[in-house]
Amino acid sequence: MKAILVAVLASMSFTVFAYDDNPKAPVRITSPNKTMTVSFRFENNPTQACERESRRVGNGGFGFAVQGCSFWTDTSCTIIVGKTTTQHTLGHEILHCISGSWHD
Repeated sequence: MKAILVAVLASMSFTVFAYDDNPKAPVRITSPNKTMTVSFRFENNPTQACERESRRVGNGGFGFAVQGCSFWTDTSCTIIVGKTTTQHTLGHEILHCISGSWHD
């Protein structure tokens, strides 16, 4: 498993309103600028890797299959996806890095 570290200067942060996982759903820019380091992990089995990482950080796991996941702080974010993934999944997880938990 190789991690690629990317320093990302997010010139905007997003807050999602009524997000329904539609890739064309609008997001509203409301938060101040921030700098964040994002690392990507490309796994053979993202569900297992996400479950393992969730438990490692004390979140208790997902309990269902996922295509990807992300774990973030104010300054860093780790994204886990499959070795074959989609732009939608990557964008979805990046949005979590920027906006946190928005579809609870």
